[in-house]
Amino acid sequence: MPKLPLSHCTGQIERMLGSRMREHEFVVQRGEELSQVVLAFVNTFCLSLEYLRSMRFCEYFGCFFCCTCHTNTLMVVPGAVLYHWSFLMLPVSNFARDILCRLHSRPLIHLADFQSNVLKREHALRDAIELRRQASRMYACATKKLERLPSHWYASADNWSLADLCAVAQGSLSIRLRQALEPCVEHLSTCLRCKARGFLCEVCHTGRVLFPFGQVNTVVCVDCGACFHRACLSRPPTAESCPRCLRRRRVPGSSSEEEEEEFITGTWCLVA
Repeated sequence: MPKLPLSHCTGQIERMLGSRMREHEFVVQRGEELSQVVLAFVNTFCLSLEYLRSMRFCEYFGCFFCCTCHTNTLMVVPGAVLYHWSFLMLPVSNFARDILCRLHSRPLIHLADFQSNVLKREHALRDAIELRRQASRMYACATKKLERLPSHWYASADNWSLADLCAVAQGSLSIRLRQALEPCVEHLSTCLRCKARGFLCEVCHTGRVLFPFGQVNTVVCVDCGACFHRACLSRPPTAESCPRCLRRRRVPGSSSEEEEEEFITGTWCLVA
């Protein structure tokens, strides 16, 4: 069997796939059956049917490569994580290996990219998402205590890197976040500036100031961010059941004025 020219093979691959990767950083799903991929890609690169026995399948791009461009490197594939929460090391081409290594620590994955069943089923992932949401709600003077963490961890709970997801599966991400959040919660309970921006339960109007993080007896409205005692509500508050949201709707046009007054008086915390 004649040997494939290395420069011709890699050049063809980079020309065909380079433009695609500039538009989409991650190829998430295979999208076609194995037999269809062979027919679609076998003549696209430097291969022909005579090389069928020596071709190797790339689990990242979903197509075949020659043994020169595919040396059986094993990597975690984003599509397997997002759709099946699988961190098995799968064989990828050298070109895919280089892309995955370069993008491994970049927060390019969004929560909307996950299969819905993965978000419902994986408790470790949901726990990490909630911890990052809590970190993103920290106030200015407490946020300084989080600076040792990657900035996207406390800037938003939506952006994730493949390295973050591997850390979630290993349990190390939640441990780091909890260790960073504990002193922040202690700070909020003693800092007058932060304490003045907490919430009072609008159901019982009693008890200590509530914050949308670090308190197991507290529930938070996903619409307005108000906090309530868990025992005061029969179910987690929503826009249809939250006392604060209902009160706002009863008085049309009062929302912006109320937010401004609450911010000035320091009675409520405006959660970003």
